[in-house]
Amino acid sequence: MGATQKTIETAVKKVLGPAATTVLRGTNVILWGVSAISTIKAFKTFMEKDPVRKQIKPLEEEIMKWGMAISYIGREPYRLNDMCSIERGGAINELGIKQYLHMSETRYPWQNNEFNKEYHVDPANQAYLESPVAGLKYPDLKIAKGMILAAIGEIQPAANWLEHENFHENKCSIINRLKEIEESIPIKYMPGQNYSTTQKALSNIVREMCGLEMDYKFAVSKLELDLNKKRLKYGLMAGVTGLIGKLSGSKTI
Repeated sequence: MGATQKTIETAVKKVLGPAATTVLRGTNVILWGVSAISTIKAFKTFMEKDPVRKQIKPLEEEIMKWGMAISYIGREPYRLNDMCSIERGGAINELGIKQYLHMSETRYPWQNNEFNKEYHVDPANQAYLESPVAGLKYPDLKIAKGMILAAIGEIQPAANWLEHENFHENKCSIINRLKEIEESIPIKYMPGQNYSTTQKALSNIVREMCGLEMDYKFAVSKLELDLNKKRLKYGLMAGVTGLIGKLSGSKTI
């Protein structure tokens, strides 16, 4: 018996029990390579059918819902005089007055003629309250309102898979506050309007939402750790399944 086959039998005996090693005796280890495709398919099937995988799927869907809602509102808290990329996005960002800037681009020098940064100016500055100033991007309230409504749409079907106490009340509170904020924002921006208070209120709501999102991420992380512990067992089971299929000439799962 070759050293490789003996190692395989020892591992199979340890994980699956003594009876499982009988299917390996007298066979050529090359059969494992020949049945590699069947073995991989079997391994994937074992992993996908594991009860833990079924627990993970709905939790990942909740992470997606809260993550999308947070992105619509703005994941990073609004900070006055903050400089960031134009792609930052979110309703919080859209409610502020920003100055577009050209920053030296070392990685993509051909983009140096394009605006690639924005600077959040103080909306209370008298220079910005009288009339629009050239070079500034003023709030687009229609887009901000649309983002808040989109966030609400993501949160409404959210389920309480983690069985948090007062989850329904907290979710309704977040939705109601977002609705109140959205309704308080007019469609068209007029010089003199300052939405700093609204931005801070949205930032506070986002912190609550991030807490719920993190709870789901932590739960999924724990389940994935449990699932990873079964990879060796499922790998050996898949190998045995593929080998048996090769010996018998039948299809494996």
